[in-house]
Amino acid sequence: MPTLLIAEPVPETRELLIHLAQRQGWVASAFAAIDVGPVDALLFEPLSRLGQEAREHVLHRHPSASLVAVTVAPAEAGSEHGAHHMIAQPFAPDELARVLRALLAPASRTAAA
Repeated sequence: MPTLLIAEPVPETRELLIHLAQRQGWVASAFAAIDVGPVDALLFEPLSRLGQEAREHVLHRHPSASLVAVTVAPAEAGSEHGAHHMIAQPFAPDELARVLRALLAPASRTAAA
């Protein structure tokens, strides 16, 4: 089962992202600068200190993890901060699920094997 870390500074948005990911059957939790085991994807706000810290942590400890910028910033913000994909806020839950399914499909197959 894919594991996601959420590094979103706004508590309500962070809880929404965790809830939507868990509804898809994925393991999701808020980012804390501790090693939580394998991480398949990081959802982060690239313009926040929390998001930048999480990105550095995940790049160092989980280099194969997908990086997904979830931001109100212009599209360039995600790519400027090393994101593999960007989701603009506000977003539809279906858009989040579609992006994550596409990025996490290999992790789901590996976990099932």
